[in-house]
Amino acid sequence: MSQENVGFIGLGNLGKAMAANIASGGFEMCVFDILGAEERAPAGASVGESVGEVAERSSLVFLCLPTIESIETVVCEICEADVPQGSIVVNTSTAGPTCAVAAHGQLGKKGIGYADAAIAATPPLMRAKKAVVMFSGEPNYLERLTPVFDSFSQTVFDLGTGVGDGQRMKLINNCLVHAAMTVTSEAIAWGEKGGLGMERFWAFSKRRRDATMSPIISFQSAW
Repeated sequence: MSQENVGFIGLGNLGKAMAANIASGGFEMCVFDILGAEERAPAGASVGESVGEVAERSSLVFLCLPTIESIETVVCEICEADVPQGSIVVNTSTAGPTCAVAAHGQLGKKGIGYADAAIAATPPLMRAKKAVVMFSGEPNYLERLTPVFDSFSQTVFDLGTGVGDGQRMKLINNCLVHAAMTVTSEAIAWGEKGGLGMERFWAFSKRRRDATMSPIISFQSAW
């Protein structure tokens, strides 16, 4: 297939940064956001009037949406559109494997491909093109998507063809991150209660960037 036309649905904090990187990568883009996309659209991208218009103009449709309900609604609208043959819907949202399996089945009935591309990144990391992609889908989908992933990510983990495995890995990642944040917060609070001020703690942590320190502490500058 020649150069992909990329559609993008959902221009929130993370989606806006991701879409901007994709556009800067030279891809022709059409974008849509239910809250309005004119001010959020990346330079050079056209703004669709609806989800259906974006889907009809795109060979790859990226979703970056905040809720399972919004994903379900958008998938329904894509299924009702006259999409190009060989189109793939790429879900970068955090939705869980059950949602992924449902979307895959619904889109498949219309001959539309589906792939998970769950994202580990904050908006600053996304703007710096340092996102991590957790991909699951057909190998030929990954081949087509890799040039787009390269525009905003530093690592793509290929988790195979299992439907929802990308979403499952993202939830595992979130559980580990939140657990580390909780333990780190409790440890710092205990230290402060005992009289160790935050200034001394951060000074110590900056000199102990090894496996004994929480990854969350090393990650603080990205938030």
